[in-house]
Amino acid sequence: MFLRSLSFLLLSFLLPAAHGLSSFPQKLRVGKPEGSVTLSCTTDYEGKVFWTHNKNRVAPSAFREHGDRELTLHEIDSPDTGNYSCWAAAGQLLDHMHLVLEEQPEEEDTDLVLCTAKSYSCTFSCSWSPEGYALARVRYQRSDEGGPSAWVYARPAQPSAAHEGTFHFTLTHSSSPFAEERQPLVLTAEALSSKHYRQRTAHFYIRDIIQPDAPQTVVCQRRRGHSLSVTVHPPQSWVSPHSYFPLGHEIEYVYQDNGKTERSTNGVIPKGVSKLRVRSRDLYFPSQWSQWSPWKNLRGQDKGVQTRHRQDQEAHKKRRAAWGAGTIHCRRRRKAAQAPDMGLTGGL
Repeated sequence: MFLRSLSFLLLSFLLPAAHGLSSFPQKLRVGKPEGSVTLSCTTDYEGKVFWTHNKNRVAPSAFREHGDRELTLHEIDSPDTGNYSCWAAAGQLLDHMHLVLEEQPEEEDTDLVLCTAKSYSCTFSCSWSPEGYALARVRYQRSDEGGPSAWVYARPAQPSAAHEGTFHFTLTHSSSPFAEERQPLVLTAEALSSKHYRQRTAHFYIRDIIQPDAPQTVVCQRRRGHSLSVTVHPPQSWVSPHSYFPLGHEIEYVYQDNGKTERSTNGVIPKGVSKLRVRSRDLYFPSQWSQWSPWKNLRGQDKGVQTRHRQDQEAHKKRRAAWGAGTIHCRRRRKAAQAPDMGLTGGL
């Protein structure tokens, strides 16, 4: 009697509570609503066993078939979910598992796993918003790389108006950025509550989920004529060498005189622009655009560019003038130095 009481006490610590889960159970069984599921007691014990459901003993019935270390449940529904344990006749805990029901949302399109990568480096991020779930995990597999990756666990972020109940994951992969991807990644996501289970899968190549960070810096230089040349530097998170992984840029700019907004993708904008911003994406694959960089104020910069250009021209002219004046002065000194010699010789 003492051993049985001790086993039930240990059970309360070992098994998750019936009304909430703090982590994924080590043994999870998933059943379909109104379907059947068989629970197996994994043990070396050879005697008779009995089963409990949420600490209540399970009596045999038409919907609860007791077999040799097995319990088969028929027409399962929400009240049948929870913790199941098998025990030796003397009250020794032999095995335990948690049963949940698989759930399908009404509109699957609203329950997608979204993944992005800032670069072709070894990490990518995913987010998922399965409403009503407290736990979630993800892992991926690529058919040409062996078995699946380890599970990555997450809890939902702090609730907000835009991202209530959203889970965030950061995963690493072993694909080389210089090698061609021959097989897509297959991502599996699982969400769990005390009674329900939801699974989603996503298939993608890393190149298809690239979304760079916003460009780091933007530099404007004056060109001949009535235009400015815009030089954009990639973000620090972008993979190098940049010559091997080039980015394409789109410039959005606003005119000073009429406030009209236009865009350019060739790195050249007209003069008379009040401000501009830039976004980037992979040049060779149609990846997602990055976020826009902060607006760069150009008011007065066009005049400043012209002023610096005039200053450079004036400085260049002064250097040429100084060089020319120095040359003439040297020649005059040579002529002035030769005249007395000639006069002295004639006197002799």
